Amino acid sequence: LCDFVAAEDDGRPLVLLGASIGGMLAYEVAATTGRAS
Repeated sequence: LCDFVAAEDDGRPLVLLGASIGGMLAYEVAATTGRAS
């Protein structure tokens, strides 16, 4: 997922959300990439 977020970066704000495992994945991607606010 981190590679996907980096590949799709177009400068716009990024919103990640999810429930249960999806929420944990969204949190991990946000923490790792620093792209989400």
